[in-house]
Amino acid sequence: MANNKWYRVFRDKKNPYLKKSLDILHKKKDKNYKILSYELSKVVWGSNKFFFFDFVSFITKKINFLIQKKKFSIGEYGSGNGFILYYFLKKFKINNIFSFEISKDYLNFQKKLIRFGNFFFVKPKNYKIKLKNSSVDIFLISSLFQYLLSYKQAKKLIDECIRISTYRILILDIYNDVCKKKYEQKKMGEGNLNQAQFKKKYRNLPYRFYRKKFFNYIKNNKKVKKIFFTKMPKTWKYRQYSFCLIIDLKQN
Repeated sequence: MANNKWYRVFRDKKNPYLKKSLDILHKKKDKNYKILSYELSKVVWGSNKFFFFDFVSFITKKINFLIQKKKFSIGEYGSGNGFILYYFLKKFKINNIFSFEISKDYLNFQKKLIRFGNFFFVKPKNYKIKLKNSSVDIFLISSLFQYLLSYKQAKKLIDECIRISTYRILILDIYNDVCKKKYEQKKMGEGNLNQAQFKKKYRNLPYRFYRKKFFNYIKNNKKVKKIFFTKMPKTWKYRQYSFCLIIDLKQN
């Protein structure tokens, strides 16, 4: 953890994303859930409407097979200001949600936004999920794996997701190691930084990249039916530098 301080960024009491989220909730709390979710997504990603609806449609297609169920549950690890959970809670009238977040301030915000559910505070080194086996129908992790402290933590977190999930796990926006140099060059261009300046800025804020073969071990889990990879929606800004992992679980 000595050279990875991302958790401090997310826990910062002066986090501008939190203040902006609170302002939006105060001003737009009576708005349609789609509008409120979209406005909250802009805080996190600076997204436009095209991307937002492309993104939620992308997830909807991946969980569409469950919509026929009158009741189903969804969990998210690294849920931020909760706009993803809130959107699907309202869209499908989900009966139960599980939110895991490293920032207590974000969790408190989610309680104001979502109002009911199961909210869990997690520590930086955490990989444990305090739920019973097969207790969540769909589990989601979005744009989080690049911030994890180690590859060991990533594997253990995936194992926990498999243990507590029932149908499917979606791990979105995993940084592709094959594209690492191109991604860093793009970030340097966006920040108008040379290589030395880039290394200094991100010295304690490293991004973690993965090769697809890293996830092959998952196939050995007896609960796993299959895994497959796909891309983020076409409107995703960094689509060419990342991939998504879908884990389907066996049904008894």
